[in-house]
Amino acid sequence: MSRARRAVAFGRFPSSTEEFLLGPEDSSPSPPPRQARSTMASTRTRVSVCAMLAMALDGLGVAMTKASQTFLIEQALCRAFYTAHDPNVVGPDGDVPEAMCKSEPLQSQVAFLSALLDFSILITCFLVGPIYTRLASVVGKRNVLFINTTSFALRMAWYASVFYFHNTINVRWVLLSGLFDLFGGGVPMREILLYLYVGESAREDGMMATFNLLTAILIGTMSLGSFIGASLLDVNAFITCGLIVGVYVALIPLVALFPSDDPAANRMDDTDDGSVEERSSLMPADALATSVPPSASSSPAAGLGSGVEAHKPPEEPAPTVLHALLRTVTVDLRYSMELVMQTVRHPFTRRVMLLYFGSTLAMCISLVTPQWASGTFHTGLSNVAKVTAMEQIVSAVTLLALPVLTKFVLYPRLRAKEVVDFWVIVASLMASIVGTLVIATAPSLIIYAVGVAIAATGMGLSDALRSFATSALANKELVQMLYMSIRTVQTLAAIIGMPLWSAFFLWLLDHPDLPRGLLYLGNTCIVLVCLVLARSMRRSR
Repeated sequence: MSRARRAVAFGRFPSSTEEFLLGPEDSSPSPPPRQARSTMASTRTRVSVCAMLAMALDGLGVAMTKASQTFLIEQALCRAFYTAHDPNVVGPDGDVPEAMCKSEPLQSQVAFLSALLDFSILITCFLVGPIYTRLASVVGKRNVLFINTTSFALRMAWYASVFYFHNTINVRWVLLSGLFDLFGGGVPMREILLYLYVGESAREDGMMATFNLLTAILIGTMSLGSFIGASLLDVNAFITCGLIVGVYVALIPLVALFPSDDPAANRMDDTDDGSVEERSSLMPADALATSVPPSASSSPAAGLGSGVEAHKPPEEPAPTVLHALLRTVTVDLRYSMELVMQTVRHPFTRRVMLLYFGSTLAMCISLVTPQWASGTFHTGLSNVAKVTAMEQIVSAVTLLALPVLTKFVLYPRLRAKEVVDFWVIVASLMASIVGTLVIATAPSLIIYAVGVAIAATGMGLSDALRSFATSALANKELVQMLYMSIRTVQTLAAIIGMPLWSAFFLWLLDHPDLPRGLLYLGNTCIVLVCLVLARSMRRSR
C-alpha cells in the first residue's frame, strides 16, 4: 500500500484538487511488527545512501567535465588551425600554448562548438525525458537507471576518445555525444530517478532536511570536481578524461545496490488507495478512451477507463525492457506526452512547474555573471572567482543550517510540515530578491559580494519546493510524473536562459550609456513573478 499523504488545510479546497492531492480518508492500518519496521527502516537508509552517493559521483563527473570541456575544445581547434598554418607551434604531444589560442576567430569557433554541444545534449534529453519516465513506470526505475548509467559511461568514453585520438578523429565528432542520451535520457533522467529514490526513502517530516543535505553534498562534490578538473588542465587534460570515464563506470555497479521495484505491484497497491480516481482526475474524458488501445492490458492507462479492470491482476507476463521500450516510443508515446500535458493543466502542479521554470531561468544569469562583474567593477576574473567561492560556502552553510532551523524554530511554531515548507519557499525567494537588488545597485565589488551572499541564503528554494510538492501528492506515479515535468521545464529554462542573458548582456555592452545593473533588475523581475506564483500555489492546494 502507498502511504497516505495528508495536506494541511489552507482553506476550502475544490473537490477536484482534493481528489488529486489527498489520499483517501480511511482509518490508519495497524502498525507493522517491530522486525518489519526495522527492515523497512534499514532498506530506506540503504536506498537513501546509495542514491546520495550516486548523485555525489554524478555531480563530481559533471563538474570535471564542465571544467575541462572548453579547454579540450579550444586545444583541438587550435591544434587543427596551427597544424595547417604553422606546424612549429604544435608541440610533440599535440599541445598548443594557450596564449596562441586567444585570437578572435579561434575563440568564436570555440564558443560556437561548445554552445552547439551543450544545446544538442539539452535538446536530446528534453525530447526523450517523457519516454523514459513512462518506461520507468512499466519496467521499474532500477532498470531504466541501469540503461542510463551504461549509456552515459559509453558517451563519456566517446567524448574522451574524440579528444585523445585527435590525429584520426575530427573534434566536431564530439557532437555525436548527444546520441548516446537517446538511450537512457542523460543527466536529467538520472537526476529524476535518483531524486525519486531519495524522496521515497525519506521520512515525510524530514524530507526537506534530506533534500537540503543532498544539495549541500552536491555543492561540495561539484566544487571538488571543478578544482580537480581545473588543476589537472596544467598537468594533463587526458587524466581528467580518464577520471570522468572512471566515475561514470563506477555508477553502473552502484545501481545494482538499489532494490528492485515492481511497477505492477505498485499500481495494484495504488488502486487500493483510490489512486485510480486520482489518475483519472488528471485525464480528460476523451483522452481516457483514446490514449492507449483497450487491449493494452500491460499499460496503466488501461486501468484509467474502468475501475473494475484496474483491480484485476495483469493477465500477461511482465514485458522485457526492450519490448517495453519499443512500445513506449511507439504505441504509448501519445500517452507519455499526455501525462506531461495533464501535469501542466492541473492548477497546483502547473504553478510548481512555473516556479521551477522561473527560478532556473533566473539562475541562468550565472553564465554571464563573471564577465559582467569583471567589466562593471573593473576587476580581474580571479577576484570574481573568489566571490563565487564565497557564494558556494554561504550556500552550503545555509543548506546545512536549514534542517536545524526548521526543526527547532519553525516546526514548534507552525506545527505542520507543509506550512514550514511554504514559508521556506517564500523566505528563499525574498532573500534572492533582496540580494539581486543589492547586486544591481552595487557601486563596488565589496557591495556586489554582499549582494551575492544575501542571494545565496535563498539556496533552499528548490529543496523546499520539491518537499512541498511531494508531500501534496498521494501516489508514486504522480510524484514520478511531476519530477519528470520539473526536470523538463528546467531543461527548457536552460535552453531559453542561455541565449536570453547572453543577448541581454551584449545589448548592454552595445549601449554603454545604460546602467549595467539593468541586467540584474531584469533578473529581479523574474524572481518577483516567482514570489507571486508561490503565494497563489498555496491557495491552489
